[in-house]
Amino acid sequence: MNILPKKRWHVKNKDNAARVEADEARDRKKKNDEKIRSLIATQEARADYLRQRARGGESGSKSIITSQDTLRLFADVEENRNLITSNKEFEEELRREKEAHEKKLGILKYFGELEGGMANVTPWWSEVPKRPSIEKKSEETSVEVDAMRKQRADPLLQMKHVEEEFERIREAKKVAESKERAAVAQVMSSYSSLFPDDIKTPGNKRNRNDEEEKGNEKALDEKEPKLRRLERLRAERLARERGERERATVVLCKSMGLSSLVNETAASIEAASTVVDERRLPFNSAFNPELSSFAAERRNAHREEKQRRRYSYK
Repeated sequence: MNILPKKRWHVKNKDNAARVEADEARDRKKKNDEKIRSLIATQEARADYLRQRARGGESGSKSIITSQDTLRLFADVEENRNLITSNKEFEEELRREKEAHEKKLGILKYFGELEGGMANVTPWWSEVPKRPSIEKKSEETSVEVDAMRKQRADPLLQMKHVEEEFERIREAKKVAESKERAAVAQVMSSYSSLFPDDIKTPGNKRNRNDEEEKGNEKALDEKEPKLRRLERLRAERLARERGERERATVVLCKSMGLSSLVNETAASIEAASTVVDERRLPFNSAFNPELSSFAAERRNAHREEKQRRRYSYK
């Protein structure tokens, strides 16, 4: 049940609503009466002013009605308000004398004032920042900017950058392959039974004809470039065969499950050949150094594995 409207203090109660309506009606009536009285007073004052003007009253008489037809009850006081004011020039002179006296004593000092007077310095917040405009640029600067723009837009330069990047990748790949081959060579020397070295360098065979030709200097001079060329070709052949053998050994090691051994050997060779960078060393732990060294080993192994994967993907 909704019993709130039945309460005597409720806003929507009939008695309270009737009281509110009666108060509002009383207020409206009061405002209307005041408005009517003001209109009647204004009309009477206007009629009195017109009667005096029609009778030809004094020309200097004070008007209590303004040009906007507003009632002025204190016109005489408003007209004589300057009679009680003091002399402004005398007050300004007294103020200047007091200010000069306080400045001499050092009591009064304005912000930014120097010894000789006020500082003629514009504050920093009112200064407009100087920005270089395009019209004021020098010819040298414009030429340099144009050259740099053309250089950036040059396709040959971009191709050169790409070529340098490929060259860097090839060099890194060559270094990784050389390290891997060195590790494989060490593994081959350790397991000579599995990987026999059948690439032999041929020896110099001496025969009777060579000994006879020693005495002939002219024949030796003619044969020397041929021997040099044969030695060079032989060295290239041996290097090529060795490279092929090392690549085949790498494949065999991976197929035989010796890749972990090769990786460990390569890491040991790299650690022995590279200079230790102290900035990459772990922090020393005086209380439990074994934990610090173990964490350092794990970090180094993870870093080397990431580098190896990067090179293998390339």
